[in-house]
Amino acid sequence: FPVTIQGSPSTFTINNTGGTFSGTTGDFLPYFQVINQGGSVNVVNNCRYICPFVGSYTVIAYIARAANPTFPTPKFIRQYLTALRLDSTDTVIESVNGPVVNLIYNTITAYSYVSATFTCNVGDKLVIDFYAKGLGQPNVNLPISLIGGNNVQFTVLFQPFLPTTLTPVNIDDV
Repeated sequence: FPVTIQGSPSTFTINNTGGTFSGTTGDFLPYFQVINQGGSVNVVNNCRYICPFVGSYTVIAYIARAANPTFPTPKFIRQYLTALRLDSTDTVIESVNGPVVNLIYNTITAYSYVSATFTCNVGDKLVIDFYAKGLGQPNVNLPISLIGGNNVQFTVLFQPFLPTTLTPVNIDDV
């Protein structure tokens, strides 16, 4: 059952020490428009997908970071997305980082993605976080603008583990 959640723009600031969206804003990447293509959609605080079944969940996310041509001098930036599996208390159980992207901050729209498969229990949460770090001159704050609409997408594909019933076997038939 695929579930796709599309997001809206978000902005936060990082510097040469780096940081995550959640560490800066206090929550994970938000997704406001939910597109249900089958199954059950459970979204909390616009950013946590709650697993409705015990099963295998594949998370695919991508995001676009806007170029900032008005920034005075070229800066390099490192960025990536992380898919996380949380328990019901928001404690991280597992995380998978997507590929690292290094590029010039102010001239190029940058795209990041992550894909991960988790075995989840009922009530586990799936979230996406964004990491960025300015490279080069220290103490330079870089505003990060994440482009909304179709440029931010979070898709969950899940296959519930079906309950099985053991059938009694006559030992003489074996």
